[in-house]
Amino acid sequence: MCDHDADILREVFDKSDTNGNGAIEVKELVSLMRAAGQTITRPEAEALIREFDKNSNGTLEFQEFVTMMNAFVEKGGHRPQSEKQRIFDLLDQNQDG
Repeated sequence: MCDHDADILREVFDKSDTNGNGAIEVKELVSLMRAAGQTITRPEAEALIREFDKNSNGTLEFQEFVTMMNAFVEKGGHRPQSEKQRIFDLLDQNQDG
């Protein structure tokens, strides 16, 4: 992953971490995925967190989030840059970058 990709993912992560605790929780993951155009239920979000939550604390810290996003992009067959940028653009509601 290049620095630009990491910057985009950091921005997406920070915007998704609405309570500012440094981790993505189930509710935040549901909101993120829906903003990105993915239909996801709470149980599906819980399953995603279980799959990528390497320290088993029930949330996704930044590196776990990066791993999940990279797997999501690879599985979907999208180019990582375009998919990450699309997610960022969806979350950047005021378009301030």
